[in-house]
Amino acid sequence: MMRLSMKEIGSFWHFNDEFFKGKVWLPKSSKLFGSGRDALRAIVSYGKSQGWKRIWIPTYYCHDVTDSISKDIDVFLYDSVPFDIDKTITIANDEAIVIVEYFGLRAGFEISGGSVILDRTHDPYASWCYAREPDYKFASLRKALPLPDGGIVWPQLECMFFLEESDTSVFHEDTVEKMTVAMLLKSLYLSGVKIEKSTFLELARDSEMRVAQGNLISGPSILSRILIPLADMNMLQDKRLANIAYMDSRLKDINMKSNIKWIPTPAYGILLCADIGRRDKLKNYLIQHGIYPAILWPLDREDIPIQHKILSDTIIVLHADARYTLADMEYVVDEVLTGISGA
Repeated sequence: MMRLSMKEIGSFWHFNDEFFKGKVWLPKSSKLFGSGRDALRAIVSYGKSQGWKRIWIPTYYCHDVTDSISKDIDVFLYDSVPFDIDKTITIANDEAIVIVEYFGLRAGFEISGGSVILDRTHDPYASWCYAREPDYKFASLRKALPLPDGGIVWPQLECMFFLEESDTSVFHEDTVEKMTVAMLLKSLYLSGVKIEKSTFLELARDSEMRVAQGNLISGPSILSRILIPLADMNMLQDKRLANIAYMDSRLKDINMKSNIKWIPTPAYGILLCADIGRRDKLKNYLIQHGIYPAILWPLDREDIPIQHKILSDTIIVLHADARYTLADMEYVVDEVLTGISGA
């Protein structure tokens, strides 16, 4: 494993060949795409050929994806938020619905009618079962693997699925080139090479912006097409779960000692703060100490329920993936506890 001389936790992955020594894990019927967004758009494109007229999208979601999908099909936002009670929804036979396994947790929905699409992006290795199995599952892989791009679709039954993988667009290749360079530069930076941090951050930001601008559904880059099947999914999952278990062992009692709630999930460590002011104070403290939490997701649309915006404004998502050792998690927890004392 590459020894990191710079202490930084979070943000996008740096490249690391340690994670590509596993057995081929891809389901036989799976199809690869350039991103999770492209994977979902490919499902929608196929669904429209089968008569779909509308897709239901969760209110608590990455709405950059919603905006992309709305160019392809009519979108209806339905009430869905992490940590909510289980619900039953009925949709029309010519509709589809996206259900999210937020933070790797089992989705709390039972669906009647239409077609069900499961978003497994937060934990592509999850194996939750449902009374009604989803017709399609998809995930973005670049958030779960040290890769510059990648999305996957796999259906309930191989015999019912006729979707073809897309060619890789020139626009996508150019976009991925920027992120690939950013990941390699970040690896060098973390190992102590004197590289200006702004150099790879600007490349990564530019690449992220371009992901939202692609019009064509694209296949993955050559790099990701080769490496995705070789990802050591067992090691990635085992290390992440061990990291979260360690964090939980030290943070499970903070609910009784502070105004912050700790929630361990299969994919991340979650902190829920009392209000946005306390959240931002703790988040800024962590950033000052080299810990870069995620905010999943910023919700700035006017048609989002206020309670969902409150969750978005008070959540801190801590990375605990296989990039990090238990010593790294010890550092994160120590800084969280110090930051909480002042939040």
